[in-house]
Amino acid sequence: MDEVLRSDRLVASETSYVARKPSRQTLRFSESGNPTIERLYRTHWISSKLSERKRERLAEKASRAPELVVIQPLNDAWTCHQCGGTGDLLMMENPGPACLRCVGLHDLEFLAAGDALLTRRVKAKSARHAVVVRFSRTRRRYERQGLLVEPQALTQVARLRNTTRARPGARRIDGGLDLDRYARTASWILRQQRRIRRVFGLAPTAPIPPLDPPG
Repeated sequence: MDEVLRSDRLVASETSYVARKPSRQTLRFSESGNPTIERLYRTHWISSKLSERKRERLAEKASRAPELVVIQPLNDAWTCHQCGGTGDLLMMENPGPACLRCVGLHDLEFLAAGDALLTRRVKAKSARHAVVVRFSRTRRRYERQGLLVEPQALTQVARLRNTTRARPGARRIDGGLDLDRYARTASWILRQQRRIRRVFGLAPTAPIPPLDPPG
């Protein structure tokens, strides 16, 4: 098989597959774990006609670890399969739901969706992040609510914003968004969502309200 693929001028590129969990353990394709079988499954074949740079980009994209996904549950009556605790967010594992403390994400802060530029900048500075989703009963699908990011990433973006704003004629890096006000608004929305879920037993759609640029 290798000879046939190489005769067609294809280049082998081995890809690493890891689990969608904070531990990022390597996934196994075969029950036996035989190294030869595992290597065959991990190998992609790329056309040699592509430039080296493009082949490297394709290999990097294929090896990129999948984003962690955290769920805002519709039902508050859930318990962590490890510690028996509960919370507003959970991560699904094979044995069942797990709380953020047990999976090692409890130190991250929630950044609500609504400002693509802000999300992109904070995500780039956060070494760890997770996508927060919630199931929509009306659309019958999971919808993105925001990100969990490292607190220092938010601080760095805010500090860079203040530094840029202090320079005469400098362009605001975040479109003039007040990060402190944004964080307070996102926290308020989460609290209201929890209250409404408890009263009505459902998860309402709560878009981030527009924020006026600070004066």
